Amino acid sequence: MEKRPKKLLLFSDLKLANKHGIGDELKAHFSVSADNPKNILYVSYARKDSVQDDKETEVLKTIGMDLVSAKDIAPKNKSDKVKAWLKIMDEKKIEGIYVTGGNTFRLLNELQETGLGEAIKTKVEDGIPYLGASAGANVVCPTIMTTNDMPIVQPKSFYAMNLVPFQINPHYVGDKAYYAEENTSLAKEFAEKGFFGRLKFLGGEIIKQLQELIKLVEYKGETRDQRIEEFFQENVTPVVGLRDGTALDIEDDKVRILGGKPYTLFLKDKVQERSDGNRIKDPKEPKEPLRDEK
Repeated sequence: MEKRPKKLLLFSDLKLANKHGIGDELKAHFSVSADNPKNILYVSYARKDSVQDDKETEVLKTIGMDLVSAKDIAPKNKSDKVKAWLKIMDEKKIEGIYVTGGNTFRLLNELQETGLGEAIKTKVEDGIPYLGASAGANVVCPTIMTTNDMPIVQPKSFYAMNLVPFQINPHYVGDKAYYAEENTSLAKEFAEKGFFGRLKFLGGEIIKQLQELIKLVEYKGETRDQRIEEFFQENVTPVVGLRDGTALDIEDDKVRILGGKPYTLFLKDKVQERSDGNRIKDPKEPKEPLRDEK
């Protein structure tokens, strides 16, 4: 049998997908429709509550994604967790995998503890399509070192599924950040329209006028660029800055950016804005396992 290509669709924020015209990519990725539904393994361990789970299950069912929650079908066999997961996925006729956003540390800890991470890695390498949003995109990387999340739990290690040879920083914002010191109605309106994120297009004089009008203050904490620079002080793996409203559509070595905006590729010695389909190569790919074999 001919080996199927490895297919991953990695979003920064799935909720913004439809606003940027790439929601239909989900149907194409899983080859589903309302008339041709498929069982998709739904992995929401990154989230604590089930409110959003219920909403997503209802919405995605309308396009043919019948979500099967990993929390509901987790194997009781503790002796060989990976084998047990693979057996259940076959029994449930799982034809795709969706790993949600939430806290990346919590998600990786569950993937390691339950053996599900290795089972997913096996299935994706066999050609089952994978959808990951935010934290779900972080865990397909060699490590989770470029997540934005708080380390609220301690996984066995930072090593993840290593399905792509680069790191991802979701919700990437490369410009200076501003916030309104006083929560005025005008500031609220600007924030709702995403105006603050577009300030890089404005001249210095307009910025000054806005600062006087709505008490606009420049954020003084570390920017994403500075945090990624710190990553390269200790590591060499390329990092993709993935903006909200965009996604990486990956088929083996081919990378396609969706959403009409480029991604920012950070290498140890340079930064590039890219929208091509060239392979993003890691000069030193980590080979450590997702979990201890001891």
